[in-house]
Amino acid sequence: CGNDGRVHTSVDDGDTWVARNNGLGVVQIYPGISVHPSNSTFLLGGMQDNGTNRRDAGLSWSQRIGGDGGYTALHPANPNTMFAEFQGTGNLYRSTNGGTNFNLSNSGIVGSDRNCFLPPVAFSPFNSSTIFYGTHRVYRSINTGMNWTPISGDLTSGGTAAIRGLVIAPSDVQTVYVTTNDGRLLVSTDGGVNFTPRLAGIPGWVRVKREVAVDPTDDAIAYLAVAHFGVDQIRKTVNHGLSWTTIDGDLPDVPVNTVAVEHQGSTANVFLGTDAGVYMSCDSGGHWRKMGASLPNVPVMDLVVDIPFQRLVAGTLGRGAWSVPLPPMGDADMDADVDLRDYRQFGICFSGAIDQPGFVSPSLVCLQSFDFEGDGDVDLGDYLCYSGQLEGP
Repeated sequence: CGNDGRVHTSVDDGDTWVARNNGLGVVQIYPGISVHPSNSTFLLGGMQDNGTNRRDAGLSWSQRIGGDGGYTALHPANPNTMFAEFQGTGNLYRSTNGGTNFNLSNSGIVGSDRNCFLPPVAFSPFNSSTIFYGTHRVYRSINTGMNWTPISGDLTSGGTAAIRGLVIAPSDVQTVYVTTNDGRLLVSTDGGVNFTPRLAGIPGWVRVKREVAVDPTDDAIAYLAVAHFGVDQIRKTVNHGLSWTTIDGDLPDVPVNTVAVEHQGSTANVFLGTDAGVYMSCDSGGHWRKMGASLPNVPVMDLVVDIPFQRLVAGTLGRGAWSVPLPPMGDADMDADVDLRDYRQFGICFSGAIDQPGFVSPSLVCLQSFDFEGDGDVDLGDYLCYSGQLEGP
């Protein structure tokens, strides 16, 4: 018997059943995976019907709390302090010893608040004692989860709706993006107290999502993933959501469940978790290419850019967690290796010559791959970096 939690077998015509998950990477991981700043082995993730689990080594995971595991969060300065949850409002737990023990962390959270099954949780990137939590309104704790206070009003249109996505801009603590499971996107520029509605009618899954990514260098730039067929699948704003541009490009018509963004040089790499794997664009959606040759053809529900270990971590709906190295600067042909073909392309970019067959137009790859200095030009300084005479920034 296969179900949304595991595989079971019976040898007595169904009178008794035994779980057979051990050794099978078939769990469904919810959005909200956490990575560790100094331990590449460590992952913390919530799993459908299998609780919240910590990756200890290799393919070995150990359960920390039960229920339907949901969103997780690690203290940015002291990762031994972490949060995990199971379904429902206020079922949030805190550990201060690396996940060995968890205690309830819901003081001040009103249990009757509406939830999207698994409420989102997010640490402030600027104050490691501040953490946010989303029901139908935004809560904030300024003492690492000891106490919580609601700081916003109801951000939904009522009924049974709740917040399903919550993101604090990496470059500005005052900017907060929120999405709700009744299809709304709202933006706050005062730290999550007052929100302005920017979009409505966004389709997609009603449970928790990581569907908004904010550019790490500019809080006004954000990306929205839409998990539906036949719609604008990925949208971009450069003005805090006041207007949006569709950047689907040549992306297949598949639901896009999650989006992540990181910078190399002067431009951004955008990553999408779709119902058919992971796609990447380095030219603002002009062209998308599939990543991860070994990744099964499976829905990807969560993506985390892990800068310290230069990798992208994916949580899937049915095949566990996976990772792939981030494309290195200098890898113009995007084959995950900086080699002679890339050096040849650098010569083309450096000289300004017309591109050769087998490469994307220089206007799309030169700055992305070879502007090591980040000054908007491929010049002598970049040549010195590329040739190893100087290090890039």
